Amino acid sequence: MRSTARGLSAVGCDGAGAPLDGAVRLLFGLPLDLNRADARALEVLPGIGPGRAQAIVRERTQAPFCRVGDLARVRGIGPVLVARIAPFAWTSGAPGCADS
Repeated sequence: MRSTARGLSAVGCDGAGAPLDGAVRLLFGLPLDLNRADARALEVLPGIGPGRAQAIVRERTQAPFCRVGDLARVRGIGPVLVARIAPFAWTSGAPGCADS
C-alpha cells in the first residue's frame, strides 16, 4: 500500500506483500485452510457460526483435517453442510495425513 497525492492509499499487485491469511483469502477467490484458520475466519463459511467455528478448532486439535470431508467429524456438521463449505475450504498437508 502506498500514499497518493490526495493522501489515499493504493494497492499494488507486485506480489511483494505478505501471503493472504484468514477470511480475506475468500475475497480473492482463495479457500480457507481448515487446519490453520482461526475461529473468527471460519465463521465466514456458509452455515458456520461462532459455536461451530469453535468446535472446528477444538476438533482439529485432536487430529488434523486431511480432507474437507473430515469436517463431518464435528458435531452438527453433516454431508449437506460439508458440501456447502467445500468450495470455500481446503486442507493443508498436516502431519498424519497421507499427502503430507
